[in-house]
Amino acid sequence: MIIKSDNKLHKYFSLSVMILSLGLSACGSQPAMQAKPQAALPSTATSKTGNSPETELVDTARPVAIIPGQIRYVVKEGDSLWSIASRFLYDPWRWREVWRANPGLEDPERIYPGDTLTLSQKEGLTRISVSQRALPIYKLSPQVRPESLQRESVPTVNRLVLDKFLIQARIVDEESLEQMPYVLGGAERRLLGGTAGDEIYVMGLKASGKTRYGIYKKTRQVRDGQGRMIGYELIQVADASLSHHGKPSKLRIQHSSDVVKKGDLLLPLEYERELQFAPRPAPRDRSGRIISVFGGINMIGQYNSVTLDLGFRDGIEPGHVLGVFQKRERHRDPVTGDWVSAYDRRAGILMVYKSYDKVSHALVMEAQHPLRVDDVVGRP
Repeated sequence: MIIKSDNKLHKYFSLSVMILSLGLSACGSQPAMQAKPQAALPSTATSKTGNSPETELVDTARPVAIIPGQIRYVVKEGDSLWSIASRFLYDPWRWREVWRANPGLEDPERIYPGDTLTLSQKEGLTRISVSQRALPIYKLSPQVRPESLQRESVPTVNRLVLDKFLIQARIVDEESLEQMPYVLGGAERRLLGGTAGDEIYVMGLKASGKTRYGIYKKTRQVRDGQGRMIGYELIQVADASLSHHGKPSKLRIQHSSDVVKKGDLLLPLEYERELQFAPRPAPRDRSGRIISVFGGINMIGQYNSVTLDLGFRDGIEPGHVLGVFQKRERHRDPVTGDWVSAYDRRAGILMVYKSYDKVSHALVMEAQHPLRVDDVVGRP
């Protein structure tokens, strides 16, 4: 009897252990389910190379570092998404990991001057969202009828800094260069000069419905880090409006910064008013070099524009942020007599604002040390 009783107790004990183990296993799996909101936000942008949308946005090796004390902020005129992110985050390029649109607001993905942003913690995750939308501004027309003023949302980067680079510098390959329209000469046999109001004749201008054109001079060849030819850099010298389309077409110069010459090239002006791409780290295992700097200066600093030998084919798109890395000084080992290079240092931060197939333009957002052509760039 005692032996039978022990067998029965043993069975009940074994069953209880199994139930308890299953319960603990279920409980242990729960945190993994709660961690899903921290996963990478899918991007809707797809590169021209046909790559799948980038999902590698979260640096799982370390949490987002929050600047203490900044819980609430009212957006001001002149703010940019980068400057706002810098108030909350030590690494502003990780903004997309903490940003959450408020579905209760109109146009929830946009941020406007006057909006109140609030940082909150929920289930151990940091979130920043618009807690209060600024009221629309109205003006009174002569008929005393209120009209809403169209508001511009906060751009990624201050437009005063970026506008000149968006329009003034272009890179085109040799094949495209041969097909571009060009300046034939001054209308009515006038000498070319580039004064506002002067009219010029242009050959090769195709009917496209566009009426505003930039006039560019070819400055130099652009080559990658291995010396391979990529294309030519064009610098804008004037802009003009179309007066008559034909062979040749006639255009009137509106503004100029340099002399317009025969053979100068034309491209439609691209006023890229929508700078709403969110800063985010460049994909892993992407590295390249700075191959040129706008203006040809030697020492590169904050808000200079540089060209990288990375483009759409490398998965690099507007909004991608890269670090600039430099070799530190070399030291002679007193024991062995060998030269030793110290570790690489991160000398600055770049954000890509325009991409081509093989190269990209990037703006220097931070520079802890002077940057130089041929510096290495990679995930920050």
